Amino acid sequence: GDAFCPAESDTTLQLFDHWFWRPGFPVRTLAELQSVYFSTVGHNTNLLLNAAPNISGLINDRSMEVYKEFGNWVKTCFSRPVIATSGKGNVIILATTAVEPFEFNVIMVQEDQHDGETITEFTITQKVPPNPVPLFTGQSIGNKLLVKMKE
Repeated sequence: GDAFCPAESDTTLQLFDHWFWRPGFPVRTLAELQSVYFSTVGHNTNLLLNAAPNISGLINDRSMEVYKEFGNWVKTCFSRPVIATSGKGNVIILATTAVEPFEFNVIMVQEDQHDGETITEFTITQKVPPNPVPLFTGQSIGNKLLVKMKE
């Protein structure tokens, strides 16, 4: 068709996918939310993270702390790329302006979707003499794909 509707992944801040507030009910940790982020946003979906108001209609302090911690993590990880891309077609060049060596553990790949999702296969390769080293092979990208490198 001529309309596109991005996928959405709905989940809860509360453990065990409880959508409604309960006194003292535990919430997910930052590590759990990071895993949720990579498996949803990192695989081409929007993330809807439930906010469960208490009986007064307010979000409790612990939940707000976790939302803030999670938001800060997302901003820190993804707000400033250390590598920029250029190119079109079969070869995309990655380049950095960093003067010092640096480490990274996530590659964010995005596809221009003006003509829909057209990439059906791709490989991310690190060119290291004498032979290139494949880092990741995938079948689709879509709006956003987060490739988490082995640590």
